[in-house]
Amino acid sequence: MLALGITFLCCVGIFVFSFNTKYDLSSCHGLVFCLLWGLLLTFLLMPIPYGSTSNKVFAGIGAIIFMFVLVYDIHRVMGRSTENALSPEEYIVGALEIYSDIINIFIRILQIAVQR
Repeated sequence: MLALGITFLCCVGIFVFSFNTKYDLSSCHGLVFCLLWGLLLTFLLMPIPYGSTSNKVFAGIGAIIFMFVLVYDIHRVMGRSTENALSPEEYIVGALEIYSDIINIFIRILQIAVQR
């Protein structure tokens, strides 16, 4: 329940920020790509054996990255930028992207909350 509450508060804060900001983050697709690939390669190529502290650190970094990806996806769905905005036919894809971002944030926060 703690992880669910933290995820809810984080996502509400991200939605409020996304709707009220004057910055356009929908053009940061290169940064999102690099962050996600960096996260994937860090998990796959890490030579240090996984311990509880390193798992918490990587889960925290993953949660922060997916929070940024959530802001990026919200901006794409809202259509702040004309070059990367989703068309009305692609709103279902945008909703699935936002849903998967929220699930990933929840999983990362749950990893932090469960480990001792």
